[in-house]
Amino acid sequence: MPGFTGYKWAVETISHDGTAAPVPAGYSVYLEFTPDGHFAAKEPVNFHSGRYTLAPGGFTTSGLGMTMKGYAGSDPIVLLAQKAIGAFHSHSRAHATVRGDTLTVTMNGYTLIAQRAGAQANWPPPRGM
Repeated sequence: MPGFTGYKWAVETISHDGTAAPVPAGYSVYLEFTPDGHFAAKEPVNFHSGRYTLAPGGFTTSGLGMTMKGYAGSDPIVLLAQKAIGAFHSHSRAHATVRGDTLTVTMNGYTLIAQRAGAQANWPPPRGM
C-alpha cells in the first residue's frame, strides 16, 4: 500500500496557477485515507467524504458527498481550500507522493502539500463533521 493510506494529513500549502499559499493551522484543512478505501477531506467550511481507489502513482476518488454549509466571505485561503478540495469531486486521477512525513497531491491544477497529522484515519468521522 502507498505511504499515504491509513493516515490523516494536515494540508499546509495549496498551490494553483503558479502561486503557493500557506494554510494556517486554524483553518483545519486535511485529507484522510483509510485502508479499506474511504476518503475524507476537510476544508474550512465543509467536510467531503467518499471512496478512493489506488492507481499507479496516486489514486482516484468516487462517490463523494459533502456537507452543504454556505460561505459568503472573501477570505482567500478559505476560497482556495474550497476549490482545491472540490477538485476531488471530478473523479480525475490524483498524483500522490510521500517523502518522510510529507504528502504531495496534485490534481486538476492544484497541488496540496500536507504533513502526517495522525495515525490510522478514523472512520466513520466523528458526529458533527
